[in-house]
Amino acid sequence: MATRLIRLLEGVLHEQFGGVKQRLARAIGVTPSRLGRVMQGEFSLSVLSCLRLARVSGRDPGTVLQAAGKEDLASLLEALYGKAVTPLPTHEHDLIERWRRLRPDSREVLSSLIDDLNRVQGRSAKRKNSA
Repeated sequence: MATRLIRLLEGVLHEQFGGVKQRLARAIGVTPSRLGRVMQGEFSLSVLSCLRLARVSGRDPGTVLQAAGKEDLASLLEALYGKAVTPLPTHEHDLIERWRRLRPDSREVLSSLIDDLNRVQGRSAKRKNSA
């Protein structure tokens, strides 16, 4: 149980919070010291913290609850509400909200820039694969 939660937390910590435990702790509503003890396997997360972790990481709440050893609750939630649709991580949701506030002409410019970046990235990947 603890190992799955620790792996999940480590992944979220590095992928989305740049390895900064204080930021992750704040996002899921625990103190940094409590998060450290959870990551050492001494404690688990509360249900509320698990749900916050699911929201900020974009992971299925049932998966997070199961990793935290709360399989019964995960099963009950799925039985009541069905299989969860994986939410967007908070940072992606924020990008969408910022996109929606842009004027149409600004959206067009940004879309063009994204297309250009994707083309450059695609060419770099092709060169790397052919080498």
